Amino acid sequence: MDDPTLAALFITSIGMPMLFAALALLIVLMLLLTATTRQRRAAPPPQPAPPSEREQAVRRAAAIAVALARAEVEMALVSVETKEQSASPWRQYHRQRILTLKPRKAR
Repeated sequence: MDDPTLAALFITSIGMPMLFAALALLIVLMLLLTATTRQRRAAPPPQPAPPSEREQAVRRAAAIAVALARAEVEMALVSVETKEQSASPWRQYHRQRILTLKPRKAR
């Protein structure tokens, strides 16, 4: 084996089958692991009985109460500036600054 081409072909002829055998073994092991650890589907739980008229009324009343409470909270968060609550000088300065900034030139 003095010729480097023959040595390379010999190494390749041994290495390539070993590589593909290792890949095949890896794929088989992965399939076995997924087959053994896969969770089986359980039977679906039985459907609950439909709620009675009273339960429906109670749920509807609860939903309305929650909606009203959320609406009250949202209305409380909205604040309107009145003359008594005028903006601070700091805020007025920055609003005026934004209004008087020169627009950028178009590129």
